[in-house]
Amino acid sequence: MKRNILFIGYEPSLNEEIKDFIVHRHGEAFFSNSIEQSIHILDESTISTVVLTLHKLGDAAILKYINQYYPGVKVLISASKEYDDIIHVFNKGNFSMLKQPLKLEELNLFI
Repeated sequence: MKRNILFIGYEPSLNEEIKDFIVHRHGEAFFSNSIEQSIHILDESTISTVVLTLHKLGDAAILKYINQYYPGVKVLISASKEYDDIIHVFNKGNFSMLKQPLKLEELNLFI
């Protein structure tokens, strides 16, 4: 089954490695570094999973949009710090968390 995965907030230098990893698993990788671009990709493509790197709480704004308009999309949060207050919110939704830096083996377990 082909999976379309949107990666939000990752360094562009990682795009090729992530893309090759996803394509090898019969999927397609999309990349965004803004809320506007993320919304455009979600609205124009059939995304099954979002992988969001969380640098600060403001980065989580896209989660509200996904939760409201795309409740069936799985979300994986990758954070450089664990935020106790938002972990509670994640556990109530279709979200999971990974620590930074992203490890492809951990991503593979999620997808």
